[in-house]
Amino acid sequence: MKTERRHDLETNTLALKMTSMIETIKPYWNKLLGVVILLVAMLAVSSFINSQSKATEENAWAAYAKARNSTDPDLENIRKLTESEEFAGTTMQEWAHLTWADRQVLMAARIYLRDRGAAEDRLRGARGIYETFANNAQDEQIRNRSRFGLGRIFEMLNKVEDAQREYSLVQGDLQPMASKRAEHLQSEGVKDVCEWLATAELPKPDITGGQGASGDRPEFNVSIPQANDGARPGAKDNPILDGFKIDGAEETGEDANPVETQES
Repeated sequence: MKTERRHDLETNTLALKMTSMIETIKPYWNKLLGVVILLVAMLAVSSFINSQSKATEENAWAAYAKARNSTDPDLENIRKLTESEEFAGTTMQEWAHLTWADRQVLMAARIYLRDRGAAEDRLRGARGIYETFANNAQDEQIRNRSRFGLGRIFEMLNKVEDAQREYSLVQGDLQPMASKRAEHLQSEGVKDVCEWLATAELPKPDITGGQGASGDRPEFNVSIPQANDGARPGAKDNPILDGFKIDGAEETGEDANPVETQES
């Protein structure tokens, strides 16, 4: 009996407390209900935005892969992706900027002696992108590739100290290669090659029937600096105009590809 009586008293006490609590919050009930509804709505919107963002990222990378496989040497479709409002804010766009800049450096290296003006135009476009992403890119890998790209540009422009500075800032997977480039630039032979590249040009073709028209070899009056085999233009391991390569392999015409880390 005592146990039952104690149980009844505890039940009544709990009921009184619940009644008192309900009466206390009753004036605020509508506000509390509104807050709960708002939280549920926010969760639903957040879930929808995340799903849309994931779909946009996937579509962006699909468009990048398609544009990357283009036979256009200037990668014009990649450049268009960098300006696409449809993919604005995606990680793909940063990689598209970098890929396009890498290709400009590669093309500039190929025409540097033949058309200095066009080569420098390409280098200016790439330099602007590299400088922007070297400091502001979200992806650390992009920042390091941009610094490496700046180093290559400064080499071609005979700005050896600037090239060494950029190489010294490179971290991650590219650091060993950047350190090797910076060390290589300290040799007098390579400095001579950089100075030579700053002024040397291939002879213009003579379409008037002058020397060379009948098969004679035209004169090339620019003196090539004497240097060790590794620094002489045209040598097997000459790294100045061998294209923009970042994997240590011989030039293949391929640009830097991203390690695709699509958001899940």
